Amino acid sequence: MKFIEGVIYYDDMIPGSPCYNFAKKIIQVILKDGQIDLFDYYEIINDSTVTDRMLATNVFSFNSNSFTITFKSKLVENYILVNINKN
Repeated sequence: MKFIEGVIYYDDMIPGSPCYNFAKKIIQVILKDGQIDLFDYYEIINDSTVTDRMLATNVFSFNSNSFTITFKSKLVENYILVNINKN
């Protein structure tokens, strides 16, 4: 993991890394809709090892009541919004 400006990011979620494109798609959906359905999340990534590893970070959160994925916190969401065009 890397510590970047107070937010811990999963190494594979930075530009040029193996999961970057997956993470980017997931982030785009959550920013647009506020959440992503768990089944859509797995469909986009299509690799249970990667999906579980991404959920283990402090970026995404699984909501068991609604079977959706959201950002872990408003801090993470705001950090992404501020830095989305830097990469």
